[in-house]
Amino acid sequence: MENMADELLCPITTELPVDPVTAEDGRTYERSEMEKLILYQGKNLRSPVTNQLMGPRLSPAYQVRNIIEMLMKSGMISGDRMGKWRQGMSDTADVKAMTKKAENGDTDAMYNLSYWYDFGKKGLAIDFNKAYKWCKKAASNNNVRGMAAAGWHLIKGRGVALGLAEGMALMGMAAQGGSDFAAYFLGVCFNDGLCGLPKSAEWAKFWLQKVVGGNCNIRHLSQMGHEKARKSLIQMEVEDFDDSDWKEDEIIVDL
Repeated sequence: MENMADELLCPITTELPVDPVTAEDGRTYERSEMEKLILYQGKNLRSPVTNQLMGPRLSPAYQVRNIIEMLMKSGMISGDRMGKWRQGMSDTADVKAMTKKAENGDTDAMYNLSYWYDFGKKGLAIDFNKAYKWCKKAASNNNVRGMAAAGWHLIKGRGVALGLAEGMALMGMAAQGGSDFAAYFLGVCFNDGLCGLPKSAEWAKFWLQKVVGGNCNIRHLSQMGHEKARKSLIQMEVEDFDDSDWKEDEIIVDL
């Protein structure tokens, strides 16, 4: 039966597909992996197996899904392979539930989806366009974390056309609304004179002290980010600090 399971493996991941689809080359793949390939290769899409040009149409492979579920329930697939498949199923269920909440107006769910698409969590392919779509929707409904995330996307031109003015406005609103991530970002910008802000040690200290002092009630800055803010304040007592190389994936708290 393990040999049967081998025949069901996605050629890209070499794992059992959670959401199996049949591509135009007649092979079965994990949907998210094929969607990444289609997005990357565009009109030059080639089969991962034969390397021949093919179209982008994907069809749900219901029979493959049913066979995998049958093998799992019968105990014919076990060990690490079973564990990874079950984790994939759990991730898929989480995304489905979160999407339903977001579509029903839950702004925290909108932000969570944005984060998952931004960093490829829960088995999702990284998709900056979808990430911006959801955080912008959360921001439009006054979600503070959504404002900070949408502001970051606009400032970086990630998933949306570069919009520094709008991005900084959203980041400022998020900081005033209690986002420790936005407060840290403004502290860095004021210290280094970034993103159109004047260089100001006074304002840099103002925002960083809010982070370090625990005065921000919306917390989505990681422990690493808090530690950087604390060290920056200490360093500012003796010299200007340079934190311009910080990365958002290092300091946004993982959900």
